[in-house]
Amino acid sequence: MTKLLEVKDLSTHLHLKRGILKAVNGVTFDLNAGETLGLIGESGSGKTMTGLSLLGLLPRPAGRVVGGSIKLEGQDLVGLSDETMAQKIRGKKIAMISQDPMTSLNPVFSIGYQVAAPLREHGMATGTDAHRMAIAELKRVHVPAPEDRAREYPHQFSGGMRQRAVAAMAISCRPQVLIADEPTSALDVTIQLQFMSLLEEIQRNTGAAVLFITHDLGVAASLCDRVAVMYAGRVVETADVTSLYSKPKHPYTQGLLESVPRLGSKKKRLVSISGSPPDPLKPPSGCSFHPRCKKATVQCRSTIPPEKNLGNGHRVKCHFKAKKSLVRAVDGVSIAIDRGETLAIVGESGCGKSTLAKSILGLVPVKEGHIRFAGESLENTKSQQYRNVRRRIKAVFQDPYSSLNPRLKIRSILMEPLTANGFSRKAAQLRAGEVLDLVGLPLKSQDLYPHEFSGGQRQRVAIARALTLKPDLILLDEPISALDVSIRAQILNLLQDLQAELKLTYLLIAHDLALVEQASDRVGVMYLGKIVEMGLTQEIFSNPLHPYTQALLAAVPQPDPTIPRNPGLVKGDVASATRPPSGCRFHPRCHRAIDTCSRNVPALDEVKVDRESLRQVACDLVETRAN
Repeated sequence: MTKLLEVKDLSTHLHLKRGILKAVNGVTFDLNAGETLGLIGESGSGKTMTGLSLLGLLPRPAGRVVGGSIKLEGQDLVGLSDETMAQKIRGKKIAMISQDPMTSLNPVFSIGYQVAAPLREHGMATGTDAHRMAIAELKRVHVPAPEDRAREYPHQFSGGMRQRAVAAMAISCRPQVLIADEPTSALDVTIQLQFMSLLEEIQRNTGAAVLFITHDLGVAASLCDRVAVMYAGRVVETADVTSLYSKPKHPYTQGLLESVPRLGSKKKRLVSISGSPPDPLKPPSGCSFHPRCKKATVQCRSTIPPEKNLGNGHRVKCHFKAKKSLVRAVDGVSIAIDRGETLAIVGESGCGKSTLAKSILGLVPVKEGHIRFAGESLENTKSQQYRNVRRRIKAVFQDPYSSLNPRLKIRSILMEPLTANGFSRKAAQLRAGEVLDLVGLPLKSQDLYPHEFSGGQRQRVAIARALTLKPDLILLDEPISALDVSIRAQILNLLQDLQAELKLTYLLIAHDLALVEQASDRVGVMYLGKIVEMGLTQEIFSNPLHPYTQALLAAVPQPDPTIPRNPGLVKGDVASATRPPSGCRFHPRCHRAIDTCSRNVPALDEVKVDRESLRQVACDLVETRAN
């Protein structure tokens, strides 16, 4: 995503008779194009003042921005005159939907006149044209009979319709940023749901980024992509909405989420955060939340906590150190791939398949063990030797759109790895044409951008890029799972044709067992970081030995309505990788488990299935049966 709005160290003070109120105190966040960022927190935390600071609408003469920057597409808005803000920014590039529509609507002017006001103000339309465009905006926000209702006045609209009118006024000039300040808090739940759907529709149609200010955590969870939590003028935690709601790190965020009553889980007494927000004129020393925090220490009372980056965009300002959990995503896995063969690794999501591939690519550090390719070590990722070997290993990922730069033409995408490895521009252009021909795309495709291709064509481009440096090994991480059925068959046939023509070796990561049976020579079955069964694909699929392999194959849906659906052999959910079960990791879900399975860790041993066939299986029960 493109960073549209960047707010850094923003500080807004209100100079009152009683002292200086630090309403916004060093706030930093960014807002991406097409994204919804939620700004949540209790009343008085600084949410609305942050929004008003972006618009330059602070209360006069008390309010002023005293520090930091507000950059819209690189232009700093701090310091711009009110006249410039009114002419070039407010309503045109940044618009606002306020909590109470009656404070935004003038009771003496018609709705149509007011919706057209921003268009007239910014010179985008006048007279009849402005009125016609206002009617179109009312229609866009689903105001019924917009031609008639445009002549009506605010008092003739219901609360929900007034909010729609304010939304029409806000989007009339197609602003890049839309600030929605508690737009649903005064609405009934049904009207609230309608307005949330409308806001999402507006965003889809206009491409606007939305800063959604709210104290309603349920609304934020439904509407936002990321959430920033504010307390006493500071952002104390920022994360994507799923991470923040499932794994909140700041005690204040945890307290907010615990305070929310949930439908269907009535409690005798609701959990609440003790105490009250601090006096903004006399904030406490150290962490502002420490007077209300159950985990507060001496350090919390004396020192303002620095911001910690927890990874994946999750940031928190807290001295409390959470215990790190060790996840053995890949635990003692041993595999070998012969030249020209396809080895498939299968298993449920979270079993370690993709982490294994990333380890081979050097994208995840290896803590123990060795990775060797053609006799060369892949452990020292900074060595020239590694870089030379790395050219011979490439990858094709699940979603081609996310792995292709949308701003580059296909020619540049294909030439990039070549020029980075010393190819001249002429040689790189020639090779780009060759690989396009290999994957069945015309030469003129070089002049197109990724979004101009279908999903299957984009995957062909991704395969072409993987072939540019003539690799020996290609890691295929769910290469067709995001494609339609007919396109899947085309891409699978292409991969098999390329393997035969170019003598390629594949490591196929997949959960589609029908694909694995069709495309692989051998298969390894993974569960919670360990290989539990490995052997020839046809033998495993015709006679699975490990209970987990049996369960996976039993769960495969068949494209035949006459075949009854298998109820499945697996029970329960996959255990946490941070705390895997003792003994055999699959035993809590195994339909054949006995008492010893919870105590003994089975080794991956060779099992003689028949006179000629050997297989590796990690199950104490199987070895007895196989003999």
